[in-house]
Amino acid sequence: TVIVVSFGCKNDYVSLSGTDKSTIQFTENGSSATKGFPNVKYIPDGTVTDEYLSFEDFSIKTKLEGPIVAPSDITLTYSIDAAAVAKFNADGLAANPAWKNFVLLPASNFSLLVTSDVIKQGEVYAPKVTNNLVTHPQLIDGAINYVIPVKVTSSSFGSSIGTGTIFFTIIGNPLAGGYNVTGYFYHPASPRAFTRTALAGGSLSPYSANQLVVELGDLGGGAYYALITIPDPFNTTTNQDVTVSTLPGGYISVISFKTGLPTTNPGYTPALAGFPITANYYNPLTKTFYLRYGYLGGTGYRVTEEIITHI
Repeated sequence: TVIVVSFGCKNDYVSLSGTDKSTIQFTENGSSATKGFPNVKYIPDGTVTDEYLSFEDFSIKTKLEGPIVAPSDITLTYSIDAAAVAKFNADGLAANPAWKNFVLLPASNFSLLVTSDVIKQGEVYAPKVTNNLVTHPQLIDGAINYVIPVKVTSSSFGSSIGTGTIFFTIIGNPLAGGYNVTGYFYHPASPRAFTRTALAGGSLSPYSANQLVVELGDLGGGAYYALITIPDPFNTTTNQDVTVSTLPGGYISVISFKTGLPTTNPGYTPALAGFPITANYYNPLTKTFYLRYGYLGGTGYRVTEEIITHI
């Protein structure tokens, strides 16, 4: 299972001194055209207890932005900028009236591992540092919007204080959480029944406010995932037709089989008891997804039928 994390940045940096207008900031590695960087989707492994994040994973470095290179070694410090959350939400609401507030991820769910760095004399970037953060995916409530604001300051050069905050945002979805799964994987060479429990990776993780990531059959351990889109996740009374599609950056190209199994290349015989003829919908009364989807392999379609029920 996955939990999806995106990146945002607040350019609250200041000059290094009154005479030098250079600044220290988080920036996209190699990009001098802008002071920011695009949002980045991060998909941790929700089946593990610890997940290590590095700025380099997102092509992000700490940079001396300005007309000069570092005149001497510049020591940087990193800290969690809890005070930035209120303005982060205020700015988001001002830009989007439907904004859903983010809350600071509890300290028990993550740790800032790297708290200092150095931009060497004559350089503009801090060196590559791995494992800047560790998160604990199994402790994170997938229904809540969380944010981890990391602030960079300079402690050894001029008056550069408060030189930028980067936001790791975890997008919440009300339908995210633990699910028990009963399914059948139609495969030309090895058809099989399977189950997944919420305690063994049978969960749906948020990709956006109305999208979830699902493990394909029993292949999730091999990076086989799909994307579910729900029109109205907050509807508690009416069945919701859902779209099953390819997860951006995913391993396989997903095909939806809403009204039945493929009859050619090769054909299949239904084997999952109680599975409806028309699939790919969510019943909010029973909190159950009925999904039929798959992909085309070298010897025919591989199709999974799944009954996914919230615990």
